[in-house]
Amino acid sequence: MAALVGNPLDLAHGLSSYRDADTIASTLDNPTMHIHFSDLVACGTVLDMEVMSVDLHNPKLQMSGRHCNITSQEQSGVGVIARYSCEPNHVHLLQTCTADEIHVLVTMAKGLIKIGNFRAHMTSWGYNSVDAVFEISITRAETEDWSHIGFTMDAVRKRLEGDTDIQWGRKWSAPATTRVGFLLTVCGNPAVANSFPHSLLTEWPDSARHFVARHAWQLISQRVGFIESPPDLCASLNSKRVVTNHYKLAKNWGAEHGGVRGWSMSTGAEFVRKVSDCWNAAGQTEQVPILAELHKLIEKGHLSVKWEKEYNANLDRNNDNSQEFRAQADSLCWLQCMMLDTWIARRIDLLILKDTDEAAVPVDFFTANKYAAMAISDTDRAKGRTTGWKKSRCRFTKYYLARLAEGISWEDGQVGVSCMSPNGGIGAAGWDGMPVGEPEDWATLDAVLSLRAVLIATRFELMYNTDVFLELQRFDPMIQMA
Repeated sequence: MAALVGNPLDLAHGLSSYRDADTIASTLDNPTMHIHFSDLVACGTVLDMEVMSVDLHNPKLQMSGRHCNITSQEQSGVGVIARYSCEPNHVHLLQTCTADEIHVLVTMAKGLIKIGNFRAHMTSWGYNSVDAVFEISITRAETEDWSHIGFTMDAVRKRLEGDTDIQWGRKWSAPATTRVGFLLTVCGNPAVANSFPHSLLTEWPDSARHFVARHAWQLISQRVGFIESPPDLCASLNSKRVVTNHYKLAKNWGAEHGGVRGWSMSTGAEFVRKVSDCWNAAGQTEQVPILAELHKLIEKGHLSVKWEKEYNANLDRNNDNSQEFRAQADSLCWLQCMMLDTWIARRIDLLILKDTDEAAVPVDFFTANKYAAMAISDTDRAKGRTTGWKKSRCRFTKYYLARLAEGISWEDGQVGVSCMSPNGGIGAAGWDGMPVGEPEDWATLDAVLSLRAVLIATRFELMYNTDVFLELQRFDPMIQMA
């Protein structure tokens, strides 16, 4: 197992040293090694196993996957022993991943999300910490284009604290819009992930998200409308290796880091180019792109884990004898979020800069290729191939989060203005007085961002539940393996 994962976690102690044969228990054929629970669970995660049961104080663990498993059992004369077994000669998906992608997969399983160019635990992100990090980015960025900024973790670590931390002086400690919803509007969309601690989403439950999805859908339909994708788009994108059905949903194309992409951290020009080859339009549309498979589902607010289980089960039954590709639920959520990000990115640039150098899905092939070529030209190589910071996106985020956190004075007091707020907002009136743009533009962007947040939350809940990592932060025992 250590060989399969390339031993990236320094997980085994004394693997290279010899053991006196007399010290090996007579009931075992090989010497045991000691490993921390957190490292063992991380290894199981990258091998695409789900935690079935765990007891940290006994200690016991059972993880299962399609091609391998980890089980613990009482061994006479030794104690509790964990054993790893796998299907012979199976090529595990992790062997196709880069080191950065595996790092993202493990940190996601532990509850870390990426915002801008920083990754931190979800409990460390809040309105204040996001505002502080983006403020630093604005002051240090030298141009309006995508750029890398020389941050050190020490410079921002003290800022990465939740909104209840004493350093914020109770500012935004009781925001008018859910913190989790806001974080999911701006965080990265990982292409390589299979696990997440579900309890980190309880602040924004499934029932609340159903209302948000329906409300956002209505507002978007009234203002700019939707444009539905061709029914064979997913199959076409799969044939061009843009998206798959594995936990590595996309190859290493475009501006990404460890498979993470997003409107706040990178250009989507290469994605738009790839999609335009399969979904061509007469020109740049202003409507919001929606996958045919998710159209009615989102409209009715039925995006949920229950839907995912039924959808994937039906997919497995019907695909037994079929060679046609059909995207699984996780792939659909990732792809839909990527499409929304292209629309969001373009609209933000137009709102803040009155101009844009990015197209949105769907668009004509010529325009898509023009912007993709600009993104990887010799003078703009960093913009096209890496994640970073862009001033217009940073300014928008600061304006947006302040209004979400504070709400607006309305009739009997302060009320939330977002589709994600408890009351669903108050329409365009809630966006009066923004530093730039028209209230209607902000209301429309908020509706699309809210829809994005619902998709991200649903996708995280579709993954394996790794709440065990939250317990392991407090107590991380050792266990023997043989």
